[in-house]
Amino acid sequence: MRWGRKNYDKITLAFLSDYFYWKDYNHPFIGAIQSHLVNFNDYYVENWHSKIRRSTSPQHSSEAIISQAFVLESHDQTFFNAFRKFKKYPYKESTIDYLKYKTALFLINHFNQIFKNLGKSRKIRKNEYQFETLNQKVKLKCLPAGYHTSKPPSNNICDYCNHKFKNQDEEEGVMLICGHTFHHRCFAEKDNRCNYCLEFYKKSIISNVNSYKKRLEKNDNVSNNLSDDEILSDGNDDCGDDADEYEVVEEQISIEFNNALESIKNW
Repeated sequence: MRWGRKNYDKITLAFLSDYFYWKDYNHPFIGAIQSHLVNFNDYYVENWHSKIRRSTSPQHSSEAIISQAFVLESHDQTFFNAFRKFKKYPYKESTIDYLKYKTALFLINHFNQIFKNLGKSRKIRKNEYQFETLNQKVKLKCLPAGYHTSKPPSNNICDYCNHKFKNQDEEEGVMLICGHTFHHRCFAEKDNRCNYCLEFYKKSIISNVNSYKKRLEKNDNVSNNLSDDEILSDGNDDCGDDADEYEVVEEQISIEFNNALESIKNW
């Protein structure tokens, strides 16, 4: 929700939708999920997609992309010649020492500038902030979760009681990763959680669920206009052969599923 990644913000909902469907119907796949969840990892798929994207361009045709995927999959000499890069480490020990001190000087100067510019960074538009030290405009999505809530984090002020902190140390309060800051007593009153961010996440989840349901029901009117008999027989009263064929396919699917399940157990 924070990054506006519309292609990704519903994938978890899709998975949960499938999960609850399998659970409600006592599908055998629910047992595989519960026992071997760690093996259901999309890292390998995403990593493979990244490899294909690195070796192709938007101008490639679908046939060219498929062909390149076969090249990557085969790991033949063409793959190594095209994508392996042999590099010699460029730094000597003396150069590393020089870079270490140069980095230290940069960090000292950078944090000194941040200290001098405390309180100068400001909101310039609804979804944009001006960072004085960086001298750049930064989109709201780059900031911690607290800035997306109904109450953005305050500077040197408790975000619950709105009283200033007397001391700039951890003994008086706590700053959360979301950016909100609370006195210890205030944080305890709120059950040791940030209700501003909790509200943001709840509203985001509800919004995503409603959007996801609309997508699922988008073409539901097509099936609603058909009777039960039409849906089952597709307009064909003589469905005996189709039923037999369906049973064969269902049996084959069951066999393949059990084989896949055994493979997962042995993984």
